[in-house]
Amino acid sequence: MYEPEPYDLLTEEFFNDQFGYVRGAYLDHAGAALYPRGLVVAVSDDLLCGNLYRNPHSSANAANILNDIRLRILQFFNTNQENYSVIFTSGATEAMKIVADSFNYSGNFIDVDGNLRESGTRGELVYLQQNHTSVLGMRNVDNIKRHNVPVRSVSQEHVNESIVRRYTHQREQAFDVLTRTQLLVQERREMREIYYRGNSLFVYPAQCNFSGYKYPMLWVNQVQTG
Repeated sequence: MYEPEPYDLLTEEFFNDQFGYVRGAYLDHAGAALYPRGLVVAVSDDLLCGNLYRNPHSSANAANILNDIRLRILQFFNTNQENYSVIFTSGATEAMKIVADSFNYSGNFIDVDGNLRESGTRGELVYLQQNHTSVLGMRNVDNIKRHNVPVRSVSQEHVNESIVRRYTHQREQAFDVLTRTQLLVQERREMREIYYRGNSLFVYPAQCNFSGYKYPMLWVNQVQTG
């Protein structure tokens, strides 16, 4: 019979001090992390000291605090406000729904006359088979259904094989997670326009909240560069 190894003394003391209120086994940490006792005490002390956090739209102090938090989050990911925006949501499900429902699958381009035009071809929603359950809900958002956006899943093996083909210089079989939706440029001289295929959205978890497996972040650049 398997017997797990005991925690070291420091870990056990920390757990008893911060999470001593837990009785039994807690199996939903990935979905809703436990709150440590120190966090509850710190928040309570801060509020009871007279700090009033009002609507940031009507309070300069609250707005400054919120902006500082956004900046710290961006710094944690080694980026800045010029490249990314931080949007707070109720959780992963709402965040993914916002992305799927606001993503421009057709894409825009500027024609030779300088006019902003919409691409005539739709991209795809492509997701890894091992994914957060909320990703499946992205398939049914209004933006996907209204524009008849193609949806398909790919396996981890498929993604890895695509990377191998890319690094072995098999250019005719370049990174093809989004093969059917890679950027296609076709100049039609008689119409003096350049046509682009639409944008595609590839969704995969940084870490599986079931198995704990961490997927490589280099996939992001590989998909973007084709």
